[in-house]
Amino acid sequence: MLELTGVSSGYGAVPVLRDIDLTITPGEVVTVLGANGAGKTTLARTVSGLLPAKEGSIRLDGADLTRRRSHTRAGRGVILVPEGRRLFGGLTVAQNVELGRIAARRRRADADPVEHLLDTFPKVRTLWDRQAGLLSGGEQQMVALARAAAGRPRVLLLDEPSLGLSPILVDEVFAMVTFMARETGSAVLLIEQVVDGALGVADRGVVMSHGRIVATGSAAELRASPVVREAYLGMTGIEEAAS
Repeated sequence: MLELTGVSSGYGAVPVLRDIDLTITPGEVVTVLGANGAGKTTLARTVSGLLPAKEGSIRLDGADLTRRRSHTRAGRGVILVPEGRRLFGGLTVAQNVELGRIAARRRRADADPVEHLLDTFPKVRTLWDRQAGLLSGGEQQMVALARAAAGRPRVLLLDEPSLGLSPILVDEVFAMVTFMARETGSAVLLIEQVVDGALGVADRGVVMSHGRIVATGSAAELRASPVVREAYLGMTGIEEAAS
């Protein structure tokens, strides 16, 4: 279980996150919604350890990670797939995925989900020997998720995985998100602008505004709330028919 209690963070003296309380259980997908500048990416960076928490605590299965560095958190299973994927373009898909296994070297007892993922999403297997930098954006995102799977994640942080992808590829990426949660038992924090798709795969959602969580509930509750939809989600493309 991932537990954030009273977490605040920012860049230098500038506060961005303020008093964040959030719990995500194994196998659960929680999507984080909100306008640009709401603090969503800062939240992912703080949980991953790339940005230190100024206040509060971050715990994984009861162990305090608040002052741990990002590589230590990755070794514990906190895996970030950042916006823009950031693959090693000169390496093959297979080599990128193998690098993902480095994070899991101290947790070899955890099941390796990569083969199951390749069976479920054979498109990735067809790319196995190709150079990652030559792939399309959607193919690169699928490889980034496969690399994350190789790290045997206990917490998977996904920062806008659908960014720049066609609707068909967005559906494929969201299917992989569901696979990661259900088949690996990862607690998934999904940051997205494609609200309808994100709520379609999420168990719960939280809405952020100005660095704070301003609304929370099941995916169905957030879809149905006219106050949430109009105040915080109106710019994200949910059509009235979907409500």
